[in-house]
This record gives sequence, C-alpha cells and structure tokens, in this order.
Amino acid sequence: MGRDADNPNFFLKQNIAPQRIDAIPGFDKPVRTFTRTRKFERHNSVFKDWRDDTKDMIDECLDHDFALWKLPGFVKDVEEQKRIMTVMKDNGDTLKNLFV
Repeated sequence: MGRDADNPNFFLKQNIAPQRIDAIPGFDKPVRTFTRTRKFERHNSVFKDWRDDTKDMIDECLDHDFALWKLPGFVKDVEEQKRIMTVMKDNGDTLKNLFV
C-alpha cells in the first residue's frame, strides 16, 4: 500500500473539533421507580376453592398409592410391607411437604 496522496487507497482523516480539556460530567438521570406491595388475598385468587389437606385426605391418597405400589416386588415379607405402610402413613404430612 502506498502512502502518497495520489493513491486512491490512501485516506486522510482529519479531526475538525478541538480536543476536550475539561472533565466530562457523569450521566445522571433520575430513576423513576416505585415499589408495589402486594398482599395475598386467598378469596380473590385462583386458590379460593382450594381445600387444605387433612390427615384423612392424606391417608386416602396414601391408600390409593399403596394400591398402585410395586412394593411386593422387592419386599417379600408381608409384615415388613405393613410396617412400611404404617411408617408412610405416620409421616404422610411431612412427606407431602417435602415434595410440594
């Protein structure tokens, strides 16, 4: 590449504005934000018809699950199966809350 002015590939760049000497001020735009505090009202939500779980409802769900279990496939002793089901029923509410 040539550096002469007759070469069409040579471009001369010239600054027209003088260099700024003073400090550049920071950009300070007031932020317009607001905080909306919401209060949950169950009767005005999609959960208004929700029924809280009771011990009877959890036992009913566990009985349904026990009917679909394949527990006899890996626990052969019937008494051990009953003990497992008893432990599950005793801790049904805690187990439900673990996975919710």
